[in-house]
Amino acid sequence: MSIIPITKADLLRAIDTEEDWWRAVLDLATQTGPLTGNEALDGTWTFKELLAHITGWRVWTLARLQAAANGNGAAMPPWPAGMDDTTEEGTGEINAWFTEQSHVESLATGVDRLNSQLAELRRTIARMSDDDLFTPGRFVSIDP
Repeated sequence: MSIIPITKADLLRAIDTEEDWWRAVLDLATQTGPLTGNEALDGTWTFKELLAHITGWRVWTLARLQAAANGNGAAMPPWPAGMDDTTEEGTGEINAWFTEQSHVESLATGVDRLNSQLAELRRTIARMSDDDLFTPGRFVSIDP
């Protein structure tokens, strides 16, 4: 199997593509009127729940990436202590916690968080070296 090389520019383009995708989804969803975020997307998730889930896991990814970029050591998970993302049961608890969080926030808050995270992800990746980004095992002590 051949290896497809990925560059920092590829990562930054992927972030741009995701920003464009979310903008298009929101534009499409609001064509028939305002969006509350409580609309069901697939019978299981509401728009706010989906955003809370995505931004909840992304805040963890971003915290670990920033810890690596800043040399701060291991990042603390954003969910309550005692929840464990290394087991299926723990991941289910974390996902339920993200869903609960979505019920107390407005859709605008969730969208703002998404946009802020994408911007911060872009800034963090842009300032990291290629070695830091692409060397396997580079940050095992931060995220085994």
